[in-house]
Amino acid sequence: MTKAYRDANPGKTQSIFLGNSILHKLLEQPDTQGIRFYYALDGETTRLVAVSADKNENDLIGEGFLVADDGSCGPPHSGMADVLNS
Repeated sequence: MTKAYRDANPGKTQSIFLGNSILHKLLEQPDTQGIRFYYALDGETTRLVAVSADKNENDLIGEGFLVADDGSCGPPHSGMADVLNS
């Protein structure tokens, strides 16, 4: 699936890295049962927005809730070559 995406989107963002610190912060927010990821565009760059979600899969957004939107885009931040990114 990742190869099909890369083939269909040459030169575009292939991956986005979010560190464990931000993921833990999202999971530790009140009433959080999971994390929802949204694809977003920042100009021509594909981004990922992550938000906490409750047991009914409702986004936990608004005053005091964290929204993660500053992951590292790959390439160039893709890590070592493997079956998912090469």
